[in-house]
Amino acid sequence: MTAIELRQAWGRMEGKLNSYSLKLTANRDEAMDLCQETMMKAFINRDKLKHNNVQAWLFSIMKNIFINDYRRKLKKRMYMQAMVHQSLQTNGNELGSPLSSYYLKEIMAKIEVLEEDFQVPFKMFLNGFKYKEIAEHLQLPMGTVKSRIFLGRQELAKQLNDYRSS
Repeated sequence: MTAIELRQAWGRMEGKLNSYSLKLTANRDEAMDLCQETMMKAFINRDKLKHNNVQAWLFSIMKNIFINDYRRKLKKRMYMQAMVHQSLQTNGNELGSPLSSYYLKEIMAKIEVLEEDFQVPFKMFLNGFKYKEIAEHLQLPMGTVKSRIFLGRQELAKQLNDYRSS
């Protein structure tokens, strides 16, 4: 398939591809990025198209890019959570020492006294939920969820200021 033929096929399917990418990502900017990456990958690999169903081929490319990005983000988030958990446990001390256990208990106690509006989304976020999932569960706009998590984090940092010098 030539570049011109692929561009013409893309033009015919652009609306469907944009809709599908928006459905996958639920974010307009990410959807646009996904479409661009799909188009780039399709152009680079256009010689590998072995059948005439260009639409199925483009949708497959888009889906695979989305799945790979999702897995990459999930792996990164799990790594970051493990690092945060480890830093909370160690706090500069040996892993699992009595002092680090004390700090972890104190941090958890401070989280428990946050206002409920901040505490619930903050705890859900710490447990690995995405902003969108928290928003749906609490039936709140995503901006409100992000704001409450941010403000909860700030309040927790104020309350834990005594531990910074330790």
